[in-house]
Amino acid sequence: MQGNGNLNSWIDAGGKAGLEAGDAICQSRATAAGLTGTFVAWLSDDNNDAYCRVHNLTGKKSANCGQGSLPVEAGPWVRTDGFPFSETIDSLVNDGKVYAPVMYDELGTLIPGSQNYLTGTKEDGTLSSTIAACYNWTSNSGSAAGVGGYTIGTTYSWTHNYSAYCSSALWHLLCLETGEGLPLPSFATDGKKVFVTSTSGNGNIGTWPGSGGMSGLAAGDAICQSKAAEAGLANSEKFKAWLSSYLSGTVVNAKDRLTSDGPWVRLDGVKVADNKADLTDGSLFTAISQNESGAYLSATTWTGTYTNGNLNTILSTCEGWTNSAPLRDEGSLGESSLTDANWTKTGYNPCSTLRHLYCFED
Repeated sequence: MQGNGNLNSWIDAGGKAGLEAGDAICQSRATAAGLTGTFVAWLSDDNNDAYCRVHNLTGKKSANCGQGSLPVEAGPWVRTDGFPFSETIDSLVNDGKVYAPVMYDELGTLIPGSQNYLTGTKEDGTLSSTIAACYNWTSNSGSAAGVGGYTIGTTYSWTHNYSAYCSSALWHLLCLETGEGLPLPSFATDGKKVFVTSTSGNGNIGTWPGSGGMSGLAAGDAICQSKAAEAGLANSEKFKAWLSSYLSGTVVNAKDRLTSDGPWVRLDGVKVADNKADLTDGSLFTAISQNESGAYLSATTWTGTYTNGNLNTILSTCEGWTNSAPLRDEGSLGESSLTDANWTKTGYNPCSTLRHLYCFED
């Protein structure tokens, strides 16, 4: 179901407005799908933060949702396909711990592509702004822009990474069951490890700490191996940077630098991709949003790599990752919080910019 920023206009709003309309829509869809429990829309407004609302409370997080201390009993949650979404609310909003993006509707049907849902809520569970909440979810005006999350988003992107006019009729809602949930089912699988580096640097990768006096691709690999070793990961000497390169007429594709065929998993055991074909088909199972120590983060990365694992363009690798001049060449980027093609090809930055690296166990 989709609609605009005036939730009263949605089917299943039951004549209600604002947050009450959002909750009515979520509860109606849950009931229609045979789901039990109380569901609310992950929405904030002037008087109520989404953080409080998933505890069946009102008020602002800054005021402990009207309680003596800040409640932390909501969650954990699983998607409607049964795979874990996140742990308790404090780990979700404080640590960005998202095991896999929502992606499924109330019937357990995969939502295709990258679609957006209204939240008006920052990653800490509080109101973004009244305008970003479509004037408390009563406006479908093109003069206001609603803030929302991505169905393919983790860390902060699950709640606060998209804005569009409140007049758009293409918004979904994110519906969460309130209160305490059951323990999560087992989900960790075995595979080769993949992480995003905690450190960042410019497009001349040989200048980074841990590069070991190497340059270009070799420097990237040395950094990945150094970070893996520091974190005590097994087979630290087997890690390689997810980088393509073009230098002096020589093309190197990131996918060809990996001699193994996976599978690859994050440090928490959630699968990223089954094999190289899965890695390069434009959709990951979950985002590469953990660093070498296991912390969850959103990071923009150097990749130089198109969705299919090949070189993006000959001008997208900072001269084979040897150049940091701000007005020369550019490096193409990935976004570690997303699971669609943007994980490896999301834009370009000057080579002087500080960005992270993806590291794959080979």
